Amino acid sequence: MRTKGMKKFIIGLLMAAMLIGGVNGFNSDNNGGALPVEKQQTVQEDTGSIQKAFAAGKSTMKVHYIDVGQGSAVLVQSGSHFMLVDGGDRDASSKVVSYLKRQKVKKLDYVVVSHYDADHLNGVVGALNVFPVKRVIAPDYTTDSRVYQSYCNIIAQKKIATTRPKVGAKYSLGKAKFTILAPNRSSYTNENDYSVALKLVNGRNRFVITGDAETESEYEMLAGKQSLSCDVYMAGHHGSANASSEKFLQAMKPKYTVISCGADNKYGHPAQGAMSRFKAIGTKIFRTDQQGTIMRQATEAVSNGTKVRADSGPTESTEAAV
Repeated sequence: MRTKGMKKFIIGLLMAAMLIGGVNGFNSDNNGGALPVEKQQTVQEDTGSIQKAFAAGKSTMKVHYIDVGQGSAVLVQSGSHFMLVDGGDRDASSKVVSYLKRQKVKKLDYVVVSHYDADHLNGVVGALNVFPVKRVIAPDYTTDSRVYQSYCNIIAQKKIATTRPKVGAKYSLGKAKFTILAPNRSSYTNENDYSVALKLVNGRNRFVITGDAETESEYEMLAGKQSLSCDVYMAGHHGSANASSEKFLQAMKPKYTVISCGADNKYGHPAQGAMSRFKAIGTKIFRTDQQGTIMRQATEAVSNGTKVRADSGPTESTEAAV
């Protein structure tokens, strides 16, 4: 977790569907370095073209990987439809709500709770209190934590429809779709393996999010019938040594990997072993604890469903940190 005095930033990531301006790959190096001025200007020009394409009604999906410190929160937008996947810990809850409001979120079609750890669930409780929600997708287990009880209370109070994840189940979000990849069993000794994993699809573009799922769940996904190949992978369990196994990465072959973790976190995320495995497959790495300090307030993964190109979007934000 971050201390209260720590600056709050959000990693910037633009997945452009059109090859505009001749920028190749993310506009930073894999070590989180800042960009030359000429590349920053190109990204800004590209962003304008992407916004025009979005306004023209093309099949555009935006994915925002919000920097919540040691935790996880992802906002997905397809047209006027929104989905929140996790919400970070208590110290990020109000930040996530404020960010959703700035994105003009009025209601959420889906809220996906990957699992019930505090660094994923606290911000979900905040969002459920503020926004109308059509459906929650959450794993079928219980825990005795205070935040889990708060979550159950708000679900009951607002009578929010709740669905248990079923592998292979498909859902629509505007023109985009997502499929449940895990959990594959009803009982685990490691609660992280209850994590709801999903694959977002927009045209030919693929995004995989696995919560804190570790090796046991990954091997079950590998044994299943769902394709795992993707353009963008959100590193399982914040880049833990016990996730992102070699075979799992080889099956996905992601062009880009986003790691959501807190600066100098006590868990040592991301682990060196995981980083070595990412390097071995040649995926470009983005980290909220590093890029979050040099990027603008949001990660926007933008795709028109045909091609994916990623730009890190270093536009200076004029918004105050929340």
